[in-house]
Amino acid sequence: MTAQHPAKDLLLEVAGTPEFQGLVRELERFQADSAQPSIYASGLTFTAKTLYAALLQAALSKPLIYVTRSNREAEQAVELLETWTKFLGTASPAFIPAHD
Repeated sequence: MTAQHPAKDLLLEVAGTPEFQGLVRELERFQADSAQPSIYASGLTFTAKTLYAALLQAALSKPLIYVTRSNREAEQAVELLETWTKFLGTASPAFIPAHD
């Protein structure tokens, strides 16, 4: 049996909030009805966006694509995503740089 990271319970508290659960429900409904328009989440800091991405990937058990405006921003996001996925015990992200 592997040990759970101590931060996992704290991160899972975020996943249990009504706001996060509402986002998960919208995404699940979006998957069921492809005619639905895009879903937007606003008001999150850069760090919070990466945490939500890691939590969403775990909650939906589906691959997730995280798009950024630049390679520099992507590198920062990957660093944070690696931290969150390590804490959650889920798969680490892959970094695919833009081509000039």
